[in-house]
Amino acid sequence: SASYFSSGRYRRALFFSVDPNWLWISVQRARWVAEGGLIRMQGIEGYQFEGNAETARAYLFAGLANRWFGENFCETVFSEPYSEEAPGPGGETDPGTAMPRDAAFNRAIPLLERAIQHANSAGTSDIATAAEGALAQIYLGLGDMSNAVAHAARVPTDFVFAAAYSSNSPRETSQIWNETHGRHEISAGMTLAGTVGEGDPRTPWTDCSDPAAGCPSGNGADGTTTHYRQEKYPTRDEDIPLVKGTEMRLIEAEAALVAGDLAGAMAKINAVRAHFELDALESDGTIGSITGGDGGGANPTSMSGWDILDRERHLTLWLEGRRLWDLHRWDHPHLDGGGVVYKVPPDLGGRVPGERGRRRQVLQLVALKAWP
Repeated sequence: SASYFSSGRYRRALFFSVDPNWLWISVQRARWVAEGGLIRMQGIEGYQFEGNAETARAYLFAGLANRWFGENFCETVFSEPYSEEAPGPGGETDPGTAMPRDAAFNRAIPLLERAIQHANSAGTSDIATAAEGALAQIYLGLGDMSNAVAHAARVPTDFVFAAAYSSNSPRETSQIWNETHGRHEISAGMTLAGTVGEGDPRTPWTDCSDPAAGCPSGNGADGTTTHYRQEKYPTRDEDIPLVKGTEMRLIEAEAALVAGDLAGAMAKINAVRAHFELDALESDGTIGSITGGDGGGANPTSMSGWDILDRERHLTLWLEGRRLWDLHRWDHPHLDGGGVVYKVPPDLGGRVPGERGRRRQVLQLVALKAWP
């Protein structure tokens, strides 16, 4: 439903390195402010650094920034603030050279461990629990299921730690609200949320073609597509979850599938559904594999273990900026483009390697731009 010039380019697989620059800058700024801020906090005269709730909070933010970095970029570069004279909490130095995404995940671990240490000393259990959940996310990203499950188990199902948004100024408002309510650029139409997610409390949306809906227009910004307006974030200052207990149960479910335990996986999935007062699901008795839908996205009807998990993670973490990483780490069929990216014309030459590579890069950019 988008009307931006860039939207048309992405669907034609026209993707240039300048396009994601602002995202790279933003995550580097978030990481550096937290990491560099901790160094400065240690040098403040009279400040009680050890066991301070603000110290714990800063370590948590630094860890979460690195988690986001690793999940959304194939390579990382660190040039500050650590050096041989003043290494990071895990002994890191920042040479300014390109490294694989795992470097960001590994960098986050000692930061989050220190967040837990200081939070426990300060008695701020919400920070400690959020850091435990972030560690579960990190270890899942590294493929370390044992540690992922161990940390996930320490997060209750009803726990939520969110990024704070505000209507105080434009830079503090939710981009999701801006692009779905302020403008009709992004729609739930033709997505999993817009089909199997109808009536699901995890994926609320309004059909703006209904005159009673009260939308300023029934169509998307393109003027023709019916606008399904998300209502998960109905105001511009709605907070966006970063760590949730429901995700922890799905991490445990994924670990069970990897271990061949279908019954255990379904029990965890249904614990999440029970939390949202949804009926339990019954698998077809097979673990299977992720097959994807005919037009992209998750398979909407398959009842194999992996396809159920694919749908449940998508719906539970909808609009939380997590889907791109799932698509990548699972080598999801959606990365082939489906109905999202048009067939690549042959005259693009060697701008990016291979048709599937072009589609992957464009889909990654679309996901990054759409969901902060």
